[in-house]
Amino acid sequence: MKLGRFVIDSHVHAQRFAAGPALAAAAGEEAERNPWEQLSHTMGGLTPYDNSERLIYDMDCYGVDRCVLLPAFGMANELNAEIVARHPDRFVAACNAQAYLRRVAEGEEEWSIAGVCAELDRLLCTGNYAGIGRRRRRCPIRRAPTGW
Repeated sequence: MKLGRFVIDSHVHAQRFAAGPALAAAAGEEAERNPWEQLSHTMGGLTPYDNSERLIYDMDCYGVDRCVLLPAFGMANELNAEIVARHPDRFVAACNAQAYLRRVAEGEEEWSIAGVCAELDRLLCTGNYAGIGRRRRRCPIRRAPTGW
């Protein structure tokens, strides 16, 4: 860190997925009809890997002192917490209610704002997360498209 300057990147994903044929096969034909919606579903079912060493290299190259790790597309809150535990001077993590929303999508629980808040409260009380990361707007309740 240079004297008088501290650079924070406030929107970073330190987890990555293997791309290529496996991702294309997992997406299937639905990806052609609705690629953005299908991407979140497909990536949510894949196993992410830790890309933090590459991220630290990039941070050092560009003079970034700290990053806020955000979960996205089903990326694991827990993996971000592990990255922060290994590099507390370089990262802080935000969380989302992904485990709760997955249970809702699988029909194990009924969706409610109270359920989302309880999951976020549980995560924030662990001390592993500095805030709440946004999530792509999507209602987990399955409905027919409205047509507009």
